[in-house]
Amino acid sequence: TASDGLDVTVGYLERVVSPPATLSNLDPVPKDKGLAGATLAMKDNSTTGKFLNQRYDLETVLVKEGDSFAEAARSLLAKTSYVVVNAPKTDLLMLADLPEAKNALLLNASVPDIDLRDEACRSNVLHTIPSRAMLADALAQFAVKKRWSNWVMIEGDRKGDQALGKAFERSAAKFRLKLKAKKTWKFDADMRRSAATELPLFTQDFPDHDLLVVADEPGDFARYIPYNTWLPRPVAGSEGLGPVAWSAVVEQHGAA
Repeated sequence: TASDGLDVTVGYLERVVSPPATLSNLDPVPKDKGLAGATLAMKDNSTTGKFLNQRYDLETVLVKEGDSFAEAARSLLAKTSYVVVNAPKTDLLMLADLPEAKNALLLNASVPDIDLRDEACRSNVLHTIPSRAMLADALAQFAVKKRWSNWVMIEGDRKGDQALGKAFERSAAKFRLKLKAKKTWKFDADMRRSAATELPLFTQDFPDHDLLVVADEPGDFARYIPYNTWLPRPVAGSEGLGPVAWSAVVEQHGAA
């Protein structure tokens, strides 16, 4: 019963991975990204929980590069069956397949890969992060509403960029939008001083279009594209009109 109280320990398991090298360092990645969110969530739960005689504790395990993720996972699963996972897909799937995790509830907080909801789906894994397909579909639906039917796309050359670009292409086809051209971004210099001259030339041969979509998952080059294109068109995807899971401008559910 509620009067008996409830003590819940939630695990936070992170593989510490250095962020990919980018040409620009305008926005350094917070060292506690992910953990800060988990800590805030536990404080929120505890604030409400004290009125219901509930207590929530956070058990944090950070796995450095080269250390055994499986060993750390087993140690944490011995203490709790509720684990928030901030780790690459290989570690997440390995954790989900551990015998010790068979009856656990694992929350994927960082991997947007589409196959985690298809052929790589695991029954003990739930997702707090949208997949690339979800984000791409949201952008395509908005484009349909605005009647931005003709797209062109700039795609980075990283695996994540290509996966995101593929998701944008699939969503465009699903919602009967036309992807009229695509180019791969291969600049290897910081664009802060040269974007105004390089970008118009790079986009000059695009056919007329309603929307320029950018697939740049780590946020390396996309920021230089708005207002520097040959044709004055809205930019979407990784910059400009971005499909996101959370935004500070949304008031519902205490987002602000």
